Amino acid sequence: MIQPSLAAFGYVALWPLGTAFFFAFYMLVTRAMAAYMHPVTMQMHTSLAGVVICVPLMVLFDGTGWAELDPVMPAGLNWLWLFGVGFWAGVSHMCMTYALKFAPSATLAPLHYSEIVAAVALGYLIFGDFPNAMTWAGIAVIVSSGLYIIHRERLGAVAKRKAAASPAPEAI
Repeated sequence: MIQPSLAAFGYVALWPLGTAFFFAFYMLVTRAMAAYMHPVTMQMHTSLAGVVICVPLMVLFDGTGWAELDPVMPAGLNWLWLFGVGFWAGVSHMCMTYALKFAPSATLAPLHYSEIVAAVALGYLIFGDFPNAMTWAGIAVIVSSGLYIIHRERLGAVAKRKAAASPAPEAI
């Protein structure tokens, strides 16, 4: 289901898969930490981790000529774009951190399906690219598995409420 395929782009096509894996890991860690850490503090730690990871790589690859990793100083309007990306990424991650503080991950994860809708819409509007049958099949698998998880979580929550509401049997 990974498209473009490995045959067309090589191992670069696996980057989205790695990104999804690490984003899921990030959400799980954020959910675990949200119980005892303030969201602003958590966002600061996330930003510092990004600096600790990226700055050494930028220094290491500076001047290597490896186009994909050699840092380039932004010019002109690109500074505004970079600021906008950083600002809105910070705001969205702060909102996600607050959401994970108050709701379980299984409830919030399906909200990310709106990204699929937005990606399809923007891909069509900007690039004229409409998903093929394999892409629709992948979307169907992702959405149906998410709906199953929501259904399972709700059944579990209902069972817990019923168990808590029913009186305990009397001791004999």
